[in-house]
Amino acid sequence: MGVLALAGACSTPSNGSTDAGRPAEASLLELADAAHADHRGEGADGGTDGGADTSRGSPDGSSPPPRGDAGATGDAVDGTTPVDATTPVDATAPVDATAPVDATAPVDATAPADAAPVTPCATADPGCLDRLPIGALRLPYYRTVAFDSGARSITQAVVVVHGAGRDVGGEFVTMTAAAESQRALGSTLIVAPWFQVDPARSCVSRTDSPATGDLYWSCSGASDWKDGRRALNGDTLSFAAMDALLAQLTRSFSALRGVAVVGFSAGGQFVQRYATLRPSPTGGPPTRFVIGNPGSWLYFDDRRIAAGVACDATCSGLRAADFVAPTGSACASTYNRYKYGLVGADTALPGYVTAASLTGAGARYAAATVDYLVAALDDGAGSGTAFSVLDTSCEAELDGPVTASTDASGSPVSTSFRAQRAYTFHRYATLLLGARHALTRVPGCAHSASCVFGTAAARGVVFRP
Repeated sequence: MGVLALAGACSTPSNGSTDAGRPAEASLLELADAAHADHRGEGADGGTDGGADTSRGSPDGSSPPPRGDAGATGDAVDGTTPVDATTPVDATAPVDATAPVDATAPVDATAPADAAPVTPCATADPGCLDRLPIGALRLPYYRTVAFDSGARSITQAVVVVHGAGRDVGGEFVTMTAAAESQRALGSTLIVAPWFQVDPARSCVSRTDSPATGDLYWSCSGASDWKDGRRALNGDTLSFAAMDALLAQLTRSFSALRGVAVVGFSAGGQFVQRYATLRPSPTGGPPTRFVIGNPGSWLYFDDRRIAAGVACDATCSGLRAADFVAPTGSACASTYNRYKYGLVGADTALPGYVTAASLTGAGARYAAATVDYLVAALDDGAGSGTAFSVLDTSCEAELDGPVTASTDASGSPVSTSFRAQRAYTFHRYATLLLGARHALTRVPGCAHSASCVFGTAAARGVVFRP
């Protein structure tokens, strides 16, 4: 059975006092806020070209929900029980990422081996930006510690995937601030890969300007980065690029004991699909996955929550019989195609996924170490939910119970929303896949990565040893 924990609501710290000699928590949290401030309204979730706001605040720039420590990590309960609960440095030799990369490649024993902690790079400045060669092209990424340092003080890594708005700098600073607040920054490497999009088009209110040789994708269609697809300017799939990045972590940091791949909103979509479709690991440090408030989910068979089934606050009362094939749906012929289901995944991701590799995908996903973070206020169409960029397609709407709400203008809205979709998928994975994945509900946060990762409960999940 799944596990659900209730986190404390966000609250603003009463003062900036800290232990002597330790940087004030507020300083990095304020940096995280500043990094996001210019990008309110840029999304991370998407149906066709859309995204959802991963900045702190509502899409229209109105007052954001409070953010800070959640004082408790929450009591774990049985998930079936209702609860109230820029001179970039090339770090490595080129990696051929036209096919999945073996993350078990030997560690380079000649890499520098500092026993003392390395001063982390904690800002979204050019000095913190490197590029990983992949074939003839490169994947940019921010990092707190240079890969070629080989620092032995690094024992865990957190790879944070940005949203559809591609505010990679903001996500990097937010996660670095969270590591500092958790007193984990000295031993934890923070990495934020940058999946840029076609410079010829605006995507979610932003236009990228990839440097010569940088890989870039699109926000939708056959080259959608968040679905793992092939780059527009090369043969590299975004999932294969992530394989290459994780493989390099293994080679560069010999003391690494674990990796967490974390994503919120469209980043959550990427992480959930990557956790499902990546090659089965054969060695190296264990990898776990943290998925926060994606707009849609990848299901493993033709069953979805039945029309008319109502949920309690966290859908914890759903039964296996509540999941059926939606034969009468307007999208009955398409709802189970990739990216919403597994049908056609081998065609969408050629050379990476095969029909044979899809066999047993549900069992492999259930066996993976996965945590779900759910911003509890992301349950409607009001301020702070970035509803305007929620995937409301027929296929995505089947991910949760249809619920009535009111948008920021006061107009009635009826669809399924991100929080309910997350609760529903958690029950599906628990009941039908046999997964024992944990879900942590974060009260006080809507669709805001900085709010969620600013809570002690979420940090405890992300930086769990």
